[in-house]
Parts: sequence; structure tokens; C-alpha cells
Amino acid sequence: MSAWFATLAQREPDWATAREIIAELASEAGVTDADRHDADAALDAAERAAADESLGGAA
Repeated sequence: MSAWFATLAQREPDWATAREIIAELASEAGVTDADRHDADAALDAAERAAADESLGGAA
């Protein structure tokens, strides 16, 4: 499941929507707290990487 969330994070430019989708899917699928933590970490990393990329790599 964590790999799926990481892929979503790489593809989803709207981070608020991605987090809402993750919360809904987690609730429906019975995702563990550890899985949610991994998903949050993947989204945070992807968001930082996207911000760095938009700044030309300067952070």
C-alpha cells in the first residue's frame, strides 16, 4: 500500500486533495497507522521535491 501512496504523491500536484483521498481510502480499507505515517512521509517528501524543482533546485 505504501508504494501506491508514494506513486500518488509523485503524480498528484494538489496536495490537499491527495491527502483527502488518502484519508478516505485509508478509512475504507482499514489502513494501519504505520501505513498512514508512510503515506504522509511520502507526500511530504514529494511536496518538498516538487517545490525544489519549481525553484530550479535551490532550496
